Amino acid sequence: MSTAEVKAVGEQIAEALRTVPDLRVVVGLGRPIAPPVAVVGPPRLEWGPGFCEAPTAARWLVYLVVPLSEFATGQLMELVGPVVTALNGYTEGVVTTATPGIYPGSGERADLPAYEIALEWS
Repeated sequence: MSTAEVKAVGEQIAEALRTVPDLRVVVGLGRPIAPPVAVVGPPRLEWGPGFCEAPTAARWLVYLVVPLSEFATGQLMELVGPVVTALNGYTEGVVTTATPGIYPGSGERADLPAYEIALEWS
């Protein structure tokens, strides 16, 4: 998997997420967000076994982020199914986990409720 292919996969992930109604999509960390939003982080790349010049597998984390409120858990539960369906249906990757957690805030933005969704690609 060349770096150009890795970049293309990241774009494919973003396009898949854009099929989910009422969900914004942001590619890259550190950008301003307005929940509900899916944030596509950079992939973890793997090489091997043996000598490989290009990665042989990748794992993307997609952060599904909602506003902090008494409805946050319900919003996450409503969105996680359509997000996983889009990722599994419109990419060649496979979702392996959706882990509840917090998307870290910075500056004046507070930490927000989130799912960290792992998408494996090989």
